Amino acid sequence: KDAHPKLLGNSMMLTLYMSIACCYMKLKHFSEARMIIERGLKLAPNNSIVMFRSALSIALDLESTTEDLMRAQEQLATGKEAKKTEKIFQHEANLLKMVGLDNHEQVFIDLEKFILNRIQEIKSLKEERIKEVVERVKQINEIEQIIISEGKVPEEGPSIYRLFGSEDENMEH
Repeated sequence: KDAHPKLLGNSMMLTLYMSIACCYMKLKHFSEARMIIERGLKLAPNNSIVMFRSALSIALDLESTTEDLMRAQEQLATGKEAKKTEKIFQHEANLLKMVGLDNHEQVFIDLEKFILNRIQEIKSLKEERIKEVVERVKQINEIEQIIISEGKVPEEGPSIYRLFGSEDENMEH
């Protein structure tokens, strides 16, 4: 009754945005979820729930980069700080349990661990790919050395432009 109408509207819109974002995440449409969460961030830039959902949408998206995940870590840390001043989290444990927020600390910790694991997975995958490339380069160098030891001169294959020239007209024959 005493609430300012615009604040009430923003609060309802924020709840709506977060619900829509959850639906998008459930459907694995993470880019859409992030777009909706961005709208929520404009309404409440320091809201712990919005920060949590933003970090979650990044963490769950398999296409997120290491940089994205680092940003998610920052958002989660900001959300944890914001939680300390939000009235909802200052209620008694029984009330928090009634609204499903009794384990909010553990949920933030679990997401933090999940993000750290995702960062480590990406780093390991990059290292593995680099090792594969290095191994292939070693193989090519060994083959080159064998060719040289046989008295032959290694050379690169034909130029891509030469393949389409007129002199290669009968190459297939």
